Amino acid sequence: GTTRAPLVFHVKENKSGAFIGKVLPRNSTKSNRNVRFLIANQRDVSDIAITGDGDLYTVRGLDREIRLNYSITVIAETSRGLGVFQ
Repeated sequence: GTTRAPLVFHVKENKSGAFIGKVLPRNSTKSNRNVRFLIANQRDVSDIAITGDGDLYTVRGLDREIRLNYSITVIAETSRGLGVFQ
């Protein structure tokens, strides 16, 4: 598997369904059809979702006054192995 340096995304607060960012497996092509993404740390799964294409979205509006930042680990599984994004 591969671990990369942490990715940092910024998102407007209090907006449900806001696009956060995209994760791509190393050496990826335009097609990610053979990639399976999942959020590994369950603590933030209720607040952040990932699509089959690696797009991260807010599930509900995030409030900076309640919580300043989120830290998630995404695992991308391909036929070549696992990639880890934090």
